[in-house]
Amino acid sequence: MCPAWQPRRASEVLGIACRVMGRDEMADSRMGEPVVDLAGMLVGVDAIVWGADAGQRRVDFVSEGCRAVSGHDPETWLSAPDFAVDLVQGADRERVAAALDRIAETGDREELEYRLETPTGRAVWVVNVVHAVSGRDGRRRLHGVIVDITRRKEAERALLEQLSRSEQEYRTLFELHPNPVWVYDLETLRFLAVNEAAERQYGYSRQELASMTIADIRPQEEVAAMLAAVGNVAEGAMRSGPWHHRTRDGTVFEVEISSHTITFGGRRGEVVMAVDVSERRALEHQLLQAQKMEAVGQLAGGVAHDFNNLALVISGHAELLLERLDDARARESAREIRRAADQASELTRQLLAFSRRQVLRPVELDVSDVLADLVPMLGRLIGDDIELSTRLAAGTGAVQADPAQLRQVVMNLVLNARDAMPRGGRLSIETSVRDLDEHFTEAKLELAPGGYVVLAVSDTGEGMDEATRERIFEPFFTTKEPGKGTGLGLATVYGVVKQTGGSIWVYSEPGRGTTFKVYLPRHGASAAAAQRDRPGATVPAATGTLLLVEDHEQVRTLVHMVLEKLGHTVVAAASGGEALAAAAAREGPIDMVVTDLVMPGMDGKELVERLRELRPGIRALFTSGYAQGVVEGHELGEGDAFLPKPYDQAELAAAVEAVLAAPAPG
Repeated sequence: MCPAWQPRRASEVLGIACRVMGRDEMADSRMGEPVVDLAGMLVGVDAIVWGADAGQRRVDFVSEGCRAVSGHDPETWLSAPDFAVDLVQGADRERVAAALDRIAETGDREELEYRLETPTGRAVWVVNVVHAVSGRDGRRRLHGVIVDITRRKEAERALLEQLSRSEQEYRTLFELHPNPVWVYDLETLRFLAVNEAAERQYGYSRQELASMTIADIRPQEEVAAMLAAVGNVAEGAMRSGPWHHRTRDGTVFEVEISSHTITFGGRRGEVVMAVDVSERRALEHQLLQAQKMEAVGQLAGGVAHDFNNLALVISGHAELLLERLDDARARESAREIRRAADQASELTRQLLAFSRRQVLRPVELDVSDVLADLVPMLGRLIGDDIELSTRLAAGTGAVQADPAQLRQVVMNLVLNARDAMPRGGRLSIETSVRDLDEHFTEAKLELAPGGYVVLAVSDTGEGMDEATRERIFEPFFTTKEPGKGTGLGLATVYGVVKQTGGSIWVYSEPGRGTTFKVYLPRHGASAAAAQRDRPGATVPAATGTLLLVEDHEQVRTLVHMVLEKLGHTVVAAASGGEALAAAAAREGPIDMVVTDLVMPGMDGKELVERLRELRPGIRALFTSGYAQGVVEGHELGEGDAFLPKPYDQAELAAAVEAVLAAPAPG
């Protein structure tokens, strides 16, 4: 078909035909010379121009274009009855016949689309522009132009198929989207369409949501703000932002929505996607908590460095006074000074234990003795409405643990028990000895068979279900109300116990209380009571030339005095640069460097590396009052040692002697 033959052009041809065929010469029904002229004008036109007597219902003129369009010759058209409707495909025939009769009766003009059937049975889509006119004799005639529109119909069908596929694809995307998606009417606010995820998230069926509005899934306090936001929606606008939604069971959760205005089913609406961000918000809160804890740890590390230096100076000079004083009252004052310095150091270690950054100082201790010292404070901690009972076994044997950390474990377990009994109850703390066989340790505790000291903390509180028990040691997991807990207490307990070489087990049922059991490996001998008022350190068996590097002047002066008293030759420096200069200038040997690990400018690790370029084989003892996290960032070399601040004369003497006795590096 010639692309130019659209219905508008067909109407123009029809107008020409009507004007020619409507001349006076054609007043009677016989076709004279004017018809011949018209036929000549239409030669080569890919369209059928036809005319018919409305009364006789027979085509009496048809152009040569009928061959190209329909496949039938003019004789077939002229001999066919009833306006040649027999040439119309059967499915359309009745409709076309009725339309032609209607036009003949009313005199209207219509455009008919239908299919002609070729002699071979092929369907040809056509548009027939039909017009009724009356001659001077009053007889009504039908004139029409038929144009082949098969290619257009095929294109339309292909487009419809494509649209149908696209619609199905978009419907699939809509239905299978993992997040709730819906369309609602901007005027009535009623849901027009929802996907499966919306049904799952909100707990309503599709039919129920179809009778609801978007206000029905909002907390009452947000409805007014939501209505104001919807009222300000502009045509074609996109929106996004956080809101709160409510499920069928009343659960309120935070969502972030993205929306866009559309026309849906002839209605002005908005398509909305809602993303549940509750878990993300919880993770963000946990991250903030972790960052807060990290900041506290860094602050504690800095405080510990300066505070431990001061405690070292105070304690060291008190020890020197004890060695020199003979007056009993003066010696007692010196002891009180040293005890106060020791207590200050212990406070620093507790602060670092809170942030889990403390330098570990495990010693042999008796768990029952540690608990006995804690009991008076625990009674004040839990309050009068909780009955505290203890059963501490004697002679349990020693465990290797940091006393500050062990106290932290007990405190955290007791606080957890207290919070589980808001209306009061009973709290029991027990110690015992248990020999674990291979089957028990492998099945429950992942411990090696052997003897263990068992610390049990039991309460009569609310208890826990299995799901809670499985997560109880996860960092940041808490069953407390927002703002009432960090979720780090039991995680810290777990970390400390594991770090000490032990294990922890929990038994609990809802409404029946909870029991925590901590298993710590026994070391056999009972811990000896620390004798703090011991005589000064004896002169070590080995002495040498030591390079002392310490940026804190008071600490440098004190350590210098102690090392010289122990028989060592000491070269002191206030910085890494001074130490390198002193090492380069000294002609004699330097057996060992005692250096602060963290100093301004050049740190102790870099200093030792550069010293060994000048003096290969020099031994190194590092000291620091910083937290364990800072120390771990400076990996020590083979044979090097670390002494945490604060330390006393005996500890310093033992550390120096051990390093001097070890083989020289390299």
